Amino acid sequence: MKKYLFFAAAALALASCSNDGNMPDNANDPVEIRLTSGLQVQTRATHNLDTQLKSGEKVYVWVDDAGSGVTSPELYAKNELTADGRGNLSGGTAMYFPSTGNAVNIYAIHGNLSGYTAFWGTEQTHTVATDQTSGDNNTGYATSDLVYCKNGNVARTSQAVNLQFSHLLSKMEVVLVQGDGAPNISKVEILNTKLQATFTPDKTNGCQVTAAGEISGDTRNAITIDNSTTESANTSSNPTLNEAIIVPQTIAKDTQLFRITTDNGGTLYYKVPDGGVTFDGSKKYRYTITAKLTGLTVSCSISEWTSAGDATSGDAVMM
Repeated sequence: MKKYLFFAAAALALASCSNDGNMPDNANDPVEIRLTSGLQVQTRATHNLDTQLKSGEKVYVWVDDAGSGVTSPELYAKNELTADGRGNLSGGTAMYFPSTGNAVNIYAIHGNLSGYTAFWGTEQTHTVATDQTSGDNNTGYATSDLVYCKNGNVARTSQAVNLQFSHLLSKMEVVLVQGDGAPNISKVEILNTKLQATFTPDKTNGCQVTAAGEISGDTRNAITIDNSTTESANTSSNPTLNEAIIVPQTIAKDTQLFRITTDNGGTLYYKVPDGGVTFDGSKKYRYTITAKLTGLTVSCSISEWTSAGDATSGDAVMM
């Protein structure tokens, strides 16, 4: 009797293991499309949004039937899902693979988009926030990140499909160091960048962004970022990064790019050097700024969003 009980228990365990995460026994049974999300890996930063979208951020998803000869491929359009900050996406309309067994194409976007009805083939506008400090639960920084993903020819599966988003805009990382006289830095601003990105989404070519909007003569489109400092010995090995998302664009030489305010009311500016500077999409630009009582010393490295690059340098002056 004990043998029969043992074999019965073993059979049940095997059945449980074989059905966990596998396709349903009946090929015609509906299979729900489940999604997870992730961002390109970054380094330690003040916002702690290195690998995932912030909890509560919205992601819009389209699903097309990828089968050949399908006359109306769109299965789901602008399905609004919500990120939980841990890689899970939930809410919206439940989505299923085609009962024909065809694979699907999945498109997803996150951004601070103006209200729209049509999406594909229609110009869209994304706006970055002017307050990208880590206060208010990182809201400004999180909403400023325009990311897009296409997963093509996804076969019918009961496993969650991971959406690995790519960044369409540029990232600014500022490492602040107290130099001679150790002035306390009370405010850091990025100046004179256009705040809007326009793009016309295309299912084949993706989203190519263009800087748009005007630069205000009064505010100079100032983007406020965090002002955490780093010990000079740690600028390479363990820097604290004060971050912002900016729109890809070219800025002419002698344009004021940074404004540093000290707690005694002093103001320091860094101007773009000869040749100007071009901020490209999907790249990050790390500026190491050493604040001294007599001015600023600035160096800059340019890299892919996930790697390191070479540095250039410049100075800032009191104005």
